[in-house]
Amino acid sequence: MYEIIQDLCKNNGTNISALCELVTGSKGNLATWKKDYMRSDYLLKIAEHFGVTTDYLLGINKTADGMITIPKTSLVALIANMPLDKQKALEVLVRDVLGSQG
Repeated sequence: MYEIIQDLCKNNGTNISALCELVTGSKGNLATWKKDYMRSDYLLKIAEHFGVTTDYLLGINKTADGMITIPKTSLVALIANMPLDKQKALEVLVRDVLGSQG
């Protein structure tokens, strides 16, 4: 995600530090962005700023057969930013799906 945002900045004549300050009001969040952790409202603001989708920023792609591919780091960031109750629900769902495959 960080690399995608950095490329968008470069292609639009700005830098990621300036974008971080514009979106969050400070450059202090840049360290977490580099780890691909970002609040959802910041992600949405960046998508709106550049006129792209949040899926694009997260590196989510849809293949010709309709499958969705998500980079591991983006998936981890998405889950980490979910409320705890949603994380637990996702865990139950994954366990159910994996259990039904055995």
